Amino acid sequence: MFVQNRELPLSHLSATLQRLRAASTFIFDVDGTLVERQQFLNPDLSRALVGCGKQLGIATSRAQDELDEIFAFSTIPRSELFQGPVILEDGAVIIRDGASQTIADPDHIRAIDSLRSHLTAHITSVGENNMWGQLAHIEAPLVHIPSRYDYQASMSVWQLPSGDGDNSHLFARIMAWCQDAVSDLKLQSMIELVEIGDGTLRASVPGRSKGVALGELHQLNVLDLGSTVFFGDGKNDVAAAQVVKAAGGWVVAVDHKCQPLVDEANFVTSLPTDFNGLGTAGPKAIEGLLALAATAESNLR
Repeated sequence: MFVQNRELPLSHLSATLQRLRAASTFIFDVDGTLVERQQFLNPDLSRALVGCGKQLGIATSRAQDELDEIFAFSTIPRSELFQGPVILEDGAVIIRDGASQTIADPDHIRAIDSLRSHLTAHITSVGENNMWGQLAHIEAPLVHIPSRYDYQASMSVWQLPSGDGDNSHLFARIMAWCQDAVSDLKLQSMIELVEIGDGTLRASVPGRSKGVALGELHQLNVLDLGSTVFFGDGKNDVAAAQVVKAAGGWVVAVDHKCQPLVDEANFVTSLPTDFNGLGTAGPKAIEGLLALAATAESNLR
């Protein structure tokens, strides 16, 4: 339970709480924001969300089947808890009123399948787990070959963290390999390659992002982004943060590891200073924010 530090200046914190209370909608990223390594929704967080009185939505890089896996063990079905719009695959798929709309057309999906097949043909399996493999001439990184994680309109390649510090140079080599593959297959106009954080490369529909999808929903009057708080933690949340801020909404960065997102955020839950006052990042931090948002302002003085 969050305990107010009475020596903490409250001006910025109070402003954030006021925006949380006034907002009509909360939109959440999933990985690193709603869930961490346990890959299921924390029951305490679920209860906090139920009690917050807001329309709740999701903006994630996950596909629908992956998202459903998280909620398979939740006490509250996703459709009951998140009744607002659900943005999947970084904007390539949108669920509204229970109906799924895929932005990608058949040609885009065939292009993704071609890249997937090309990648699979150049991978050597590593160890007994055939879900992981290695690209020739890239000695260290392991990459995930989408199998059970196949997306409708996009594809992800994961670099397995080695624990040896910064592996950005290895990721750059994977990105360059995929860029060459897209060029060789003459798919430059059909596929966009983007680094979305944590050693993950996304191949998807050009021009799509969480931010684009949120902007479209705003223009359709499905969302009022001026009355929305967006919660995210990674590189693929930056475009969403920019769109929400431009419309007058509020952005909460969960954790401080992604500097471009921190630069856009109105509030950061885990900056390494006495100012943040929310303890750990991830679900506990969001739970703390929601609990504080439901607290009378007089109790903070």
